[in-house]
Amino acid sequence: MRFRAAIASLITLFVLCGGEPSEAQDTRSVVQFPSLDDNGSGRPATMLAGRIIRSPDDSRHPALVFLHGCGGLIGNRGLDERAASWAGELNRLGYAVLMVDSYAPRGIGSTCSLRVSDPAQWMNLMQRRERDAYGALQFLRAQPFVRPDRIGMIGWSQGGGVVLLSTRVGEAARLNGPGNSERYLDTGRALPTPRPHVRLSAGRRPVSQYAGDEDCAGLAGAEPHA
Repeated sequence: MRFRAAIASLITLFVLCGGEPSEAQDTRSVVQFPSLDDNGSGRPATMLAGRIIRSPDDSRHPALVFLHGCGGLIGNRGLDERAASWAGELNRLGYAVLMVDSYAPRGIGSTCSLRVSDPAQWMNLMQRRERDAYGALQFLRAQPFVRPDRIGMIGWSQGGGVVLLSTRVGEAARLNGPGNSERYLDTGRALPTPRPHVRLSAGRRPVSQYAGDEDCAGLAGAEPHA
């Protein structure tokens, strides 16, 4: 599948319009919501964990879903520092942020070597995470503090590949079911880790590429090089 070479090392950012800067202190909470995955044999969908950071006011804000890389959202030292840094900065600019943990609810540790050791299992995980992304979308659309027409995604490394999978033409209808038009916004940017084998393909979705000095570890505030 042509996405395999792209998914290993890229960051994909779906850019949103709108959102006013907010000086108010943010509100943080841990939430649970179902994935749209199929566990077979009549078993229920995976109940995912997430961290939300948002402004405490009652108005609706644009929102972003964060999809972590192959190391997971929660490590030995707690919440991923890079994700937390970007969540804080984007919240300051007026966005609500939902950081999705696809690994801990499934009892999964690091999968950084899985693409090489077991490509089939790796691709299965990618497809499950794609359904996690749409579960997060449905969850956010139901929240009174979110603008349902202004929801996008940021994915780091493996999570960037999940973004590309999730925004292919026809994916929203396939995953949401007949008559359900919920989907993410279309305009995108991608910040790939600078490795020569990276290729990007997002169907008909526009994607811009940027190469940063420290794509794997950069915190919020660093400007990418066009």
